[in-house]
Amino acid sequence: MPKAIPLTALFATAAGIVIIDQITKGLANAWLIYGQPNPLLPWLNITLHYNEGAAFSFLSDAGGWQRYFFRLWLRLLVLLSLCGCGACLPRK
Repeated sequence: MPKAIPLTALFATAAGIVIIDQITKGLANAWLIYGQPNPLLPWLNITLHYNEGAAFSFLSDAGGWQRYFFRLWLRLLVLLSLCGCGACLPRK
């Protein structure tokens, strides 16, 4: 049977991903001009845009309620997932 990955390693990995994500968003806001394409490679540009919708601008004209709706469901999903993972851990 494969050795289980420690829960602290999983949390550290998730925290690292969140930190890297926030750093790259901050760098993009600091270095890029909104709507202006910047060439990375001859065939690839990077452009700063803000997503006003929930997912890929889905319901972007709905007045903002969708952000709170999806955040609530995401939080509940994460909470239930963590509870499920905790239930699978061996008791000491």
